[in-house]
Amino acid sequence: MIDVDSEAMLLKCDRARPCDNCVKRREADTCVYPVNGSANRDQTRESKKTKKRIERLESLVMELLDRGALTNEALSEGPSTTSETGSHAYYNHRSENGHETDSSPAQVEVPPVRRVSKLAASSSSHSLWETVLQDIGEIKMYFEEHETEFEKQLGKVEDARNPPAEPYVLEGSPGQWDIDTFAHDLPPRPVVDLLVANYFGASSLIRPIVHPKKFLRQYDKFWQDQYSASKAWLGLLFVILRTAVYTARAAGIDLSATVGDMEDAQTLFRMRTKQILITELHATPTIERLTLLSLHLDAEFIQCQDTSTAVWINVATAVRMAMKLGLHREPSFDSTLSVFECEMRRRLWLAISQTDLLLSWQVGLPSMIPTGQCDTMLPLNLHEDDFDEDSTSLPQPRPWNEMTKISPFLVKAPLLKVFTKIASHIQDIHPRDSDIPILERELIAARNSLPPMFKVKSLQESLLDHPAMIIRRLSIDQTLHSGLCVLHRRLLPLARSNPQYSHSRKVAIDAALTLLSYQALSHFESGPTGRLAGHKWLTTSVIRHDYLLAAMLVCLDLRQGMDGTTHPASSDITLWGRDRREEMVAALETSYHVWRASKDTSIDAFRASEAVAVMLTKIRSTESTVQSSGQSSEATYSSMPSVESLEISPKPDISPEQFVPVQMDPYSLTVPFSEIVASPGAIDWDILEQVEFDRYVLGGNIPMDANV
Repeated sequence: MIDVDSEAMLLKCDRARPCDNCVKRREADTCVYPVNGSANRDQTRESKKTKKRIERLESLVMELLDRGALTNEALSEGPSTTSETGSHAYYNHRSENGHETDSSPAQVEVPPVRRVSKLAASSSSHSLWETVLQDIGEIKMYFEEHETEFEKQLGKVEDARNPPAEPYVLEGSPGQWDIDTFAHDLPPRPVVDLLVANYFGASSLIRPIVHPKKFLRQYDKFWQDQYSASKAWLGLLFVILRTAVYTARAAGIDLSATVGDMEDAQTLFRMRTKQILITELHATPTIERLTLLSLHLDAEFIQCQDTSTAVWINVATAVRMAMKLGLHREPSFDSTLSVFECEMRRRLWLAISQTDLLLSWQVGLPSMIPTGQCDTMLPLNLHEDDFDEDSTSLPQPRPWNEMTKISPFLVKAPLLKVFTKIASHIQDIHPRDSDIPILERELIAARNSLPPMFKVKSLQESLLDHPAMIIRRLSIDQTLHSGLCVLHRRLLPLARSNPQYSHSRKVAIDAALTLLSYQALSHFESGPTGRLAGHKWLTTSVIRHDYLLAAMLVCLDLRQGMDGTTHPASSDITLWGRDRREEMVAALETSYHVWRASKDTSIDAFRASEAVAVMLTKIRSTESTVQSSGQSSEATYSSMPSVESLEISPKPDISPEQFVPVQMDPYSLTVPFSEIVASPGAIDWDILEQVEFDRYVLGGNIPMDANV
């Protein structure tokens, strides 16, 4: 039995005057706090903060458990034994005598931070992953020390953008619909005629999902009777006008004499499109409404400099609408559809499925379309003049050496089909390493099957080609190299110490350096005197995402090389016959300056430049330390050129001298790297090396396998 006084003593003091405990004991008059109460209160506050952080961490771990991210095996042990389906399933290698040999990688002790990252990486929510990293220990201490600088730069990027032009989720009140008000916002017909003609006549990456002849018939009818137009069709007109103004503005074409302020006109057309979309998305899905949404997403995508979750969320709406309309099933089996409707449905499905794959990958999530439930065939390689609403049959497709507006998307489809498999493979909980060589062969076979017109060529061989065609070729070839980087990324950290994975290192680094050479080419040739001048807008955020992936893989490999010894079978000399460290560092230095040139307009570019700067500073720090210790020049790679004396000469593996820029950008290399980044001693590398480096930099956009 506990007496009253003892029970009261166990009660927590509420710090009132008098406190509740003294009142209950009828000792209110004697209620006194100690003199050092302020210190106790400070300790109490700190204790409460600590308790809250612990409770927050516990809740996060419980949420991960609920999501199935923490398995009993992962919780009970660190590195697991290898198995064919496990994280370190191994290749079947052939020995010198041709026989297959099985070898398991040496088990590497996984540091606690890595162990946590394994568990958290399988979570579908990146924001949750970031929160876990922020709450466990002080893993992010280095980046927290530079938080003010990051926020300042983010403010610069936001100031450089047009706030009304930022992507958004399609929700909210559309306002009152009034055809007269909307039609009043249209320019005079001669101006609209010019913009519509430019839209359909432009050679660009805009998907041909609106048939020009059908649209022009509706267009003429609209000018005769504006009230005959549906909301969705009027939305199509607004998004076409918006895209035409944007592409002209991005290409440096001045339309202010016809449309007034081009930015204001673009914002107005976009706002009207949004208002119509919000009303139409709540109605029954139709092909016209889905086409409007798809064109709007294309316009948002080409305009956005960075990865946009809002655009991806809207893509999910388009996918659901398309499947509700049955676009994922082959339309020719439906006798109620004309051949014209069947072909346009195939084009629309191709556009939506490719957009879903690329944007889902960009945000680090699987495709939203279940491939096993889709049987829609690819559209034919036809000009829009080859078929119309009154067609009773489709003509034979055009040969692949004849360019149509749909052909770039058709030739890229086999590559994206394999890329879908690769994305699914690396996002599996237990990926099988035996699938890697199979997927690699499929990807290379898809690239080799490309029509000659769409295979990448040197600038010297492309003198008569349109700039958009050059960018198309680069974009198609980037799919190959990006796929190879993604496929071998998980095994790259193991390759230097384990020769079993040396092939993954060779393929991943070759592909990454090729991507970085494409980045340099696109940047320098998009300058005022370059071959791609006026077409820089065709370099989308997905393409830049590939460059970021490549830079991070090169950083990762260089970091692995500094951490420990490299097995002779995995060395540069064995794999390439030469030391490629200088080439890798030079590629990073070039990439750094390219990212740096866009840091005030793209937060992804700022993150990339900071990450590459950190890596290059680490390399400089290591070199300085080794040189001061008096080691040999061979060990210090002292022949590596400094950034100040750097000459940009990208060297992709496809063809030597292929992408040496014609004109160096005068503003990108004016500031020496050593004057931009902090001195080597200013960075706490012990803390930095604990950080999930690539995941911080990429904002979670490159999904890292849970088992690495």
